[in-house]
Amino acid sequence: MLDSMPLTIVAPWVLFFGFVNTHQRHARSFEGASPYVELALNISTALGALVGLGLMIFYGTQTAWYWPIVLFAVGSFLGGIVFALLGHWLGALPLSLLSFVGWPASAVWLLTMIRDLQP
Repeated sequence: MLDSMPLTIVAPWVLFFGFVNTHQRHARSFEGASPYVELALNISTALGALVGLGLMIFYGTQTAWYWPIVLFAVGSFLGGIVFALLGHWLGALPLSLLSFVGWPASAVWLLTMIRDLQP
């Protein structure tokens, strides 16, 4: 068991959480004309939530039970700040489009980092 959370694991979680949260916010306040885009946002949000839960469970099996909670809290706080700034800088639509690729890529990055943890 690891006695501490490596700081390098925070970056992929911040990106993952921020991208999934972007889709969650955009699905909740969707005002577009296409029901297919809204459906894609909702599917992406649901899949992202399931993947995130799986990653947290896997992280907990590789570390102590409380480190996923710490990672969730720290990463979610930082992700909120980073993605609020990105949303302001890039705009809602580009950030939402980027999120379709961003959360799966950051999930793979996070999975790789968790698998490489040395007990």
